[in-house]
Amino acid sequence: MLDLERVKRDDRLLRALTGLNHKALAALQPSFAQALAEAPIPRRSQQPRERSVGGGRKPRLASVEDKLIYILFYVKCYPTFDLAGPLFDLDRS
Repeated sequence: MLDLERVKRDDRLLRALTGLNHKALAALQPSFAQALAEAPIPRRSQQPRERSVGGGRKPRLASVEDKLIYILFYVKCYPTFDLAGPLFDLDRS
C-alpha cells in the first residue's frame, strides 16, 4: 500500500506521482474541494432513504487532499483499477 503521508511530505515523490509540487497542489485544492462539495451524490434507488446521510462505512480516502492526489495519480499514470486498488488500499470496483 502507498503511504500517502510520505507522499505529502516528499515534494519529489509527490511530483513523480501526480506531476504537481506542493505549491501547485495547494493552489488546486480549494477549487477541487468546492467542486467536490457541489457535485451531486447519485443514488441507485428512487425510494426514500431509511437511514440518514453519512451512514455506512467510512471512506478510505477521507480528506480532500487524498482524493485529489488519487485523481491526479490516475490521470498521470493511467493504471488499471487492479493496480490502483492495492496501491491506495481500495476495492477494485
